[in-house]
Amino acid sequence: SGLGSGIIPSSFRIARLLLSRLEDAETGQLLPEWLHIEISDQLRADAGEIVAVLGDAIVTDFPLLAGVEAQHEDMTDALLAQNWMPTLSVTGADGLPAVSDAGNVLRTNTDLKLSVRIPPGVESIEASQRLKALLEANPPSGAHVEFQVDTPANGFAAPAMESGLAAALNDASARTFGNEAMPFYEGGTIPFLAMMQESYPSAQFLVTGCGGPGNNMHGPDEKLHIPTVKSVTQCVSAALASMSSQ
Repeated sequence: SGLGSGIIPSSFRIARLLLSRLEDAETGQLLPEWLHIEISDQLRADAGEIVAVLGDAIVTDFPLLAGVEAQHEDMTDALLAQNWMPTLSVTGADGLPAVSDAGNVLRTNTDLKLSVRIPPGVESIEASQRLKALLEANPPSGAHVEFQVDTPANGFAAPAMESGLAAALNDASARTFGNEAMPFYEGGTIPFLAMMQESYPSAQFLVTGCGGPGNNMHGPDEKLHIPTVKSVTQCVSAALASMSSQ
């Protein structure tokens, strides 16, 4: 082993200790209570309705390797965790040489880029400040720790629709798709939506899109499913026409 190993702590071990302040490595649950919101009975009921439609596809749509297990067996919990619970992802690293270049030496530093997704209702600026304090305070072994905040953004959750819009949308959806409209917790991290909500707090929001089967959203060969595009356009147009006549 390299000179100093066993005497000076590895910067990677320091990073692991710091991450353990934030995340339970066994479960993936984030530990600070101030990153969580209360999951209401209504949220859980809505999630259950979504699961009743999508079933195991919430998990099986991800191309997991053979033997890889999802973090949640219950599909309602999996859906809520994806949208209404905070999560941590390490999205980048510096200070680590490529495996082919790695030597048997003690490195001077480990830099990690963290992405902490917060649920709607958690104030991003305050959370960033508290996260900085959490990771920098009392560093292990007196290590030099610096946390630089990137651009924080709030999550978005549309307020409940007024009864007139909800009824118009349900009627249009029933005539177009054979089912009433329902929420689908997606897109809550789009910063533009939270900005619009803050600027127009009394506005009603209908955020939808034309995903459709096989569109491979945000991936290679992304495309629109034309029959879905036509149906969604027809549904929204019918709802708006109904509202305009009220």
